[in-house]
Amino acid sequence: MFNRALITPVGDDWFVAAEGYNVLGLPRPGPVTVADPEIEAAVTTIETKARAEAKTPRTRDNSKQATVISMLKRPEGATIPQIIEVTGWQAHTVRGTFAGAFKKILGLNLVSDKGEGDRVYRIAG
Repeated sequence: MFNRALITPVGDDWFVAAEGYNVLGLPRPGPVTVADPEIEAAVTTIETKARAEAKTPRTRDNSKQATVISMLKRPEGATIPQIIEVTGWQAHTVRGTFAGAFKKILGLNLVSDKGEGDRVYRIAG
């Protein structure tokens, strides 16, 4: 049974492996859990805090992304050529950042106006 990986040694004992249960047609036993209310409460608190932190995207203050956000928050907004000049990004990178990082991840509401010349982008409200 060992050669066919149906049993497995653990220390001095032998246990039926997952494949062994399959061959025998028996359900695999689940993990044995001992519920400790204090541990469960601590785990729940940690998981809740981790989920809250994971849902709060952050931007470093000295990053190009932060620079672009500050440009978009100005009353006059910013054009793609202005952002390219400041960041060194290509136009498709700027547009991709608008759609991905700013709209989807950070949840910013970007609006654009087409006046004379280039389209102007701003962060609304």
